[in-house]
Amino acid sequence: MLSKLAVKSLLNRKVSAFLTLISLTVSVFLLVSVEHARTQTKESFNRTVSGVDMIVGARTSSLNLLLHSVFRIGNPSNTVSWESLEMVQSHPQVSWVIPISLGDSHRGFAVLGTNEDYFKYYQYGNQQPLKTREAHTLSDTVFAQPLTSIVGSDVAKQLGYQVGDEITLSHGTGNISFTHHDDHKFTIAAILQKTGTPIDKTVHISMRDLAHIHGQESLPDKEKKVTAFLVGLNSPIAVLQLQYLVNQYQTEALSAIVPGVALAELWNLIGTVEKVLLLITVLVLISSMLGLAIMLLSSMRERAQEMKILRVVGAKPITLFFLLQLESLVLAILGAGLGVFVSMSFFMMFNSFLSEQYGIFVSANVFNLSTLNILLAVLTATFLVSFIPAMSAYRSNSALS
Repeated sequence: MLSKLAVKSLLNRKVSAFLTLISLTVSVFLLVSVEHARTQTKESFNRTVSGVDMIVGARTSSLNLLLHSVFRIGNPSNTVSWESLEMVQSHPQVSWVIPISLGDSHRGFAVLGTNEDYFKYYQYGNQQPLKTREAHTLSDTVFAQPLTSIVGSDVAKQLGYQVGDEITLSHGTGNISFTHHDDHKFTIAAILQKTGTPIDKTVHISMRDLAHIHGQESLPDKEKKVTAFLVGLNSPIAVLQLQYLVNQYQTEALSAIVPGVALAELWNLIGTVEKVLLLITVLVLISSMLGLAIMLLSSMRERAQEMKILRVVGAKPITLFFLLQLESLVLAILGAGLGVFVSMSFFMMFNSFLSEQYGIFVSANVFNLSTLNILLAVLTATFLVSFIPAMSAYRSNSALS
């Protein structure tokens, strides 16, 4: 009975009720969407590299080493000698070492020199291996043929490449280069699956071919240089021990970082943006709550006669109190439901765009503990905000008892 009366009362004030409903829907949509996108982006960010226990490069900050070795951002402070790589590789706790060399590009995309172990051991996400666009695992002979390249999905899509196409690399990492390796045409042997990581924007070639196009194939090992190298250990327990050993290495100034720790540090630096967005959405919700309170308070004078009639037919003051609370709750539940629905629809429409353009994989399923907490917070705030006008109705009608 009381619920029907609350619905009819809202229908009698449909314009103001509708505007309040729209305001609540937008608030919930923003809160749920920002929190869901924040959570999903953080997970995607932290899954950029998986299965790598350590990254070693020339002495620099952990963030700089992470940015240029994993995200292809910035430039290394120096190179690392092959002897240092072999020193780490000879440690009894080291399972594998993958060299990476950067410095060349192809039409604005980074070129990474490495070996077959890169495709064997490098993982992303929840320890997902790198696979071709056809979902095939790359073999140990992926670089068996000279001048072979493996390109990321974004490279192939943006430049319209297919397997078998020939490409020319350029010296330097800028979008425009005046030095091209025109004498060495690389053939695309495979195109990688979409990973949502910098791998999608990378052209992979062998260390052998990289040395060949720079005329360094005949250099002895002691003169070879790499940008950095990735390390996999037999036991994660040995991480801190090996990290200390590398950082204290006297022959060459090296830095060893743990990817997970460095990623968390980097996220803390850029996490200010998410906090600002969350603050803005909270302010929007507060403004919606204030709008709800104003609507209820402004209607009290208009509804004075309605309240008297209800009292005459037997409604108690506490009934009027719960009537106003129920009206607010109906609007809050409808606004919360519509907000969640709009948020799901938004991510269903734009998740492919976000993954293709920004490498961010956001699920359309927004139902999680954070969403539940947001909805509970909205309902609680609605009750608190409606308490003042509801109490006003209770007190003003208590005198009629």
